[in-house]
Amino acid sequence: MAKLGYDVAAFRVSGRSSSASNADEIRNQIKAMNLQPGETLVLVGHSKGMSDIIEMLAGDRSMVPSGSAIISLSGVVAGTPIADFGESAYKRIAWFPVPGCPVGDQEGVSSLTRRHRLGFLSKHPLPDDLRYYSIAAFTGRARISSGLRATHAMLSQIDERNDGNVIFHDSILPGSKILAYPNADHWAVAMPFETYSPRWAALFASKNSFPRVVLLEAIARTVEEDIRQDLSDQ
Repeated sequence: MAKLGYDVAAFRVSGRSSSASNADEIRNQIKAMNLQPGETLVLVGHSKGMSDIIEMLAGDRSMVPSGSAIISLSGVVAGTPIADFGESAYKRIAWFPVPGCPVGDQEGVSSLTRRHRLGFLSKHPLPDDLRYYSIAAFTGRARISSGLRATHAMLSQIDERNDGNVIFHDSILPGSKILAYPNADHWAVAMPFETYSPRWAALFASKNSFPRVVLLEAIARTVEEDIRQDLSDQ
């Protein structure tokens, strides 16, 4: 994406902390970017990253320019039943150390429950001066990685249109423009395990092949065209 002229940055957050905690981390990293007047920010949130961004927008968002774009890429917007089912079990093992992944505040799974996510959205409507887009993946068992088949089967008891982690409609931001419904699982749309962790891919992410770079370019160009159209209409 940088080769196409876009300034690109990946934000680091805690995988095991609450969205409230990670919202502060994202806010600080955006401030450190020192956006210049006229620059537009495009935030792409995958999985829990989307929950973190939603909570960031509910607080001080002075560093997010009006007209910026928020994109859910198979993001957890309305929660996921997987978190509902696993919340109590996770709390019993949340203290367990994992190399390279600190325990944080141990509220990461609770932040993904439908109770928490829907409750948060009802109290904190999304700001109306930003652009919203959604990409909601879902696929059949034949395209689900081995590591996601159990959760895909569990979610399929509710709705077969899921990506192994999230039911498709729970990835859609309220009032957003829907860009695509990728025929891929939750990992394939955003996480290139096949590139940086081939052993993991062979064992668990067996359906990881997906044109992620093409998808990201299409997202960026679509947002850019929408911005240009808005400017020409003024």
